Amino acid sequence: MKRVAIYRNQLFKSSETFIVNQALSIKKFKVEFVGRETINTSPSPLFDVTTSAADKFQGMHQAVTMSPGKLLRLTKENPPDIVHAHFAIDGLYALQYAKKLDVPLFTTLHGFDVTICRKNLLLSKSPSWINYALFQNRLKRDGKMFICVSDYIRCKALEAGFKEAKTLTHRIGIDTEKYQTNGLEKTSRTIIHIGRLVEKKGTEVLIDAINVIKHKLNGYQLHIIGDGPLRNYLAAKIKILKLSEHIKLLGEMSHCAVIEKIKTLP
Repeated sequence: MKRVAIYRNQLFKSSETFIVNQALSIKKFKVEFVGRETINTSPSPLFDVTTSAADKFQGMHQAVTMSPGKLLRLTKENPPDIVHAHFAIDGLYALQYAKKLDVPLFTTLHGFDVTICRKNLLLSKSPSWINYALFQNRLKRDGKMFICVSDYIRCKALEAGFKEAKTLTHRIGIDTEKYQTNGLEKTSRTIIHIGRLVEKKGTEVLIDAINVIKHKLNGYQLHIIGDGPLRNYLAAKIKILKLSEHIKLLGEMSHCAVIEKIKTLP
């Protein structure tokens, strides 16, 4: 069976279950995750996992140099037939790995990777982001195909200099079997918002909307699931606007817990 190496600099972030769920749906390839380091353990025994950094120093070295050397050595016995990177920044890091193996690199563009400006990349103090600001043209030139998760992201990719012939829109699907309702009338007055607490997710806009209609909610509550750099700011805003009765910040939850919360709403 052919092998696909799914590349992410930092593997298995809690907010990126969509990457794992997509991988679980792959049937015609043996899946291996490769990257710099694992943030969490592999969520499935079906996956082989190979990382290039055993300690902090090795991680810093790979982040700065983008060297694929250790990955090449570790996957020498069973090299992949395709490399699939998530996010353009990670695609740049996967590029040398794929080129050394002489296999095609496919990169999924998710959002910030084609909407953040070069100046902010350079000011980020992140070696990965700075490298992408400096060397992104290598990826645009040598990457095989760029998969955009929406038409909007494809438009932003074209504006950012990705070639039209190398881009296509392919939306991330939802396994509707996991979210089947019991067919009974729902009595819960709960609105669930799930996402990383960053500006692009629009959580603050939703809080502002609740503030406008708070006198007409008639018992409805907004439950916000997720964590991120804006959490303290949003918590303070909810308190200042006196919305604690209407909005609950539930923090980060596992994917299974999120599904269970959605399915068990009365």
